[in-house]
Amino acid sequence: MNNRRKQHTDQGEKALQEPLQREISRRSMLFGTGIAVAGVATAGLVGCSPAEPSPPAAPAADQTTGTTDDLWALDPVGEPTETLEADLVVIGGGGTGLAAATMAQQLGLSTVVLEKLGTPGGSYICTEGMFVFDSHWQKEAGVVGDFDTLLARLMDYHHWIPRPELYRTFVMETAETVDWCESIGCEYGMLATIGETPQSFLAWKHDPNSDSSPGSEFAASLAQAAEDAGAQMLFQTSGKKILRENGAVAGVLAEDSGGIVTQINAPAVLIATGGYGQSEEMLKELAHFIGKAVEPGTPGRVGDGMKLGLDAGAQLWDYPGTLPLLGPLVAGAGWEPPMVITSFQPTLWINQDCERFIGEDTLLINFTYAGQAAKNQERTFSLLTEAEIDRFEQEGPYADIFTMGHVGTPVKGVKERLEQLSAEGTVFIADTLDDVAALAGLDPAALRACVEQYNGYCATGVDPEFNKAAQYLNPLDSSPYYLLEKAVCFTGSGGCLKVDTEMRCLDADRQPI
Repeated sequence: MNNRRKQHTDQGEKALQEPLQREISRRSMLFGTGIAVAGVATAGLVGCSPAEPSPPAAPAADQTTGTTDDLWALDPVGEPTETLEADLVVIGGGGTGLAAATMAQQLGLSTVVLEKLGTPGGSYICTEGMFVFDSHWQKEAGVVGDFDTLLARLMDYHHWIPRPELYRTFVMETAETVDWCESIGCEYGMLATIGETPQSFLAWKHDPNSDSSPGSEFAASLAQAAEDAGAQMLFQTSGKKILRENGAVAGVLAEDSGGIVTQINAPAVLIATGGYGQSEEMLKELAHFIGKAVEPGTPGRVGDGMKLGLDAGAQLWDYPGTLPLLGPLVAGAGWEPPMVITSFQPTLWINQDCERFIGEDTLLINFTYAGQAAKNQERTFSLLTEAEIDRFEQEGPYADIFTMGHVGTPVKGVKERLEQLSAEGTVFIADTLDDVAALAGLDPAALRACVEQYNGYCATGVDPEFNKAAQYLNPLDSSPYYLLEKAVCFTGSGGCLKVDTEMRCLDADRQPI
């Protein structure tokens, strides 16, 4: 335990599920493929705004699908009035879909991209960078990696639930992916360390004085590359059904925002729709959420791709409820630096019973652990004093948070934003513990007892409950108090459909569709 406390300025365990996967680097992937699934290549989110809202898909009980469960039913779709021809249809125009479309065009495949929002990029605009192994960036920095050791660590960390051959494929091709991205005009800024990992995080190039996010600049480069390569992109258009003839993929029915249905004839379909993280029903059913949840980024990720795949004969992965959890983020806020930095600080965290449930500095070492602990609670909160908030604004946070918040760098706009959220009912501000507890619907006596006990730990510098590092044991001994109600934050939904090492969806007989 003490050894791992030595790295408190490193933030979070790198979620090792993010290389810019085979959709852009493997030359054989798009040939002879019926339905393929592409993964997302990112880690870490930064402040971003949705491109435009898109209504979530509502289950339709009377739609004929490959499953009888209404949760997975497709929306009804009318008869097509237009027809297009293509070699490949990519459903989803985020970073994954744009990269896939560009590579497909480079391989000589005519490609149509369907994007339900009005602009390309999807939630890629919210990302900070990607996982990479043995790239020229690492070689130039003198970072030496051992693949066998890395693979063993990955498999042990994830308890051998993932398939090692998939990990092997992903990791071994990330260096080629970086070279390819740079060849089409994408730019990287720096090689970074997150949490207890070696330097395996490659951040996008970004001007910190720019109003845009790092991910938006990288996504813009991908969009330009797809356009230059000749991919046809249809915006405000959703994939509604994957067509099959004699068991083989034959195309897609697509519908635009005006209700016009187009049939796109194609022998291959790539699903790049971004998972189900914004579907409350699916979060409860698959991930067993009992409290508030938030997936930052653009809207519309409500399980469309999973539904399309199941309807076409694909199978759910054994663990479709797997989520890359981050930790508790103040409810009502987006992925905005002032709130992320403040929410993730190792201040006092409590649940609905006014009890601590984790050593709050765990997030600095492995944010997925903090997210899982928060997910097990009905409600989660951070309790801070105004003096702490003033300190963040004037001197900087207690701890670094990803690439957006650093010790010694003031965080602007914290108090103003908390006051805005107070008006929205997710932040409670009062001069006494009893009053702030009452505002949030908590037991005042329980909150007083919790704070008294915690302040005792701060006085001795020892946390007997969770071994929180002494440097983060700061007493709550002044008012006003700020009680932040939080939601469990996560960056996507992983492992949704069963695939082989070519990322081809498998049917009930484990055969590629």
